[in-house]
Amino acid sequence: MSQLSPTNPLTQARADDSALRRRRVLKALDDLVGDGQPTSVSPVARVAGVNRSLIYRHSGADDPAQQQPSPRYRLGENSQGGGMTGRIEFDWQLSGTGWATCRIVDATAEATYEVSYCTDALADLLHGLAGMYRPDPVERVSFDLEPAEIRWVLRGIGAGVDVSIHRFPDMSTSFGVPDADGAVSWRSTQPRSRLVHAVIGAAQKVLQEHGEAGYKARWVRFPFPVAALQDLLRLHLSNDECDQPHEPLAP
Repeated sequence: MSQLSPTNPLTQARADDSALRRRRVLKALDDLVGDGQPTSVSPVARVAGVNRSLIYRHSGADDPAQQQPSPRYRLGENSQGGGMTGRIEFDWQLSGTGWATCRIVDATAEATYEVSYCTDALADLLHGLAGMYRPDPVERVSFDLEPAEIRWVLRGIGAGVDVSIHRFPDMSTSFGVPDADGAVSWRSTQPRSRLVHAVIGAAQKVLQEHGEAGYKARWVRFPFPVAALQDLLRLHLSNDECDQPHEPLAP
């Protein structure tokens, strides 16, 4: 008669972690019900300290991964990679505790994303753009939308930057997945000077509105990326022939 093999330690650790998270979700439900608060997926995940995808996978709730992409993700005529349009708008607003609304617009297309604090999203984007000043640059930056991943693929092309934003249904499973496996959510090729200027301006506006302490209170997990913003501003002023006005970095 064959003997049962001992449990793999890694498998057991994963099972223990899964059980712990389930207990936290159940406790969060009890606490929210007791306080008379909503018990939809987002508040339960926030109180339990788990990713919303965990609840979608195990609760029987409608999984966003099976839904059609939101109409906020719109493709423009330049989504197949046209020439540099020269018109770019970028906005970053803290929309709640641990959430930010990111909006990007060019001459033909617009996209808006609700970004979670699970990653240091604004800092990562600033660092990714700073990479555009290296030779033959390619940078990737991921935003967690809980559960979806939005992956920015930045490629330097001469004096321009090709921005291709790919959407994956679940960030917990898309790490390392090829870019081409994601649906193209937004794409544009922009002069580097205008793209970087737009993002710097949006970041400075956030800092001016909230200050470092206010930003940390709203974003919770990460401080405002002062050093990343200073570095990108220095690269922009040193290397780009930008004809737009520049605001000094707030103290």
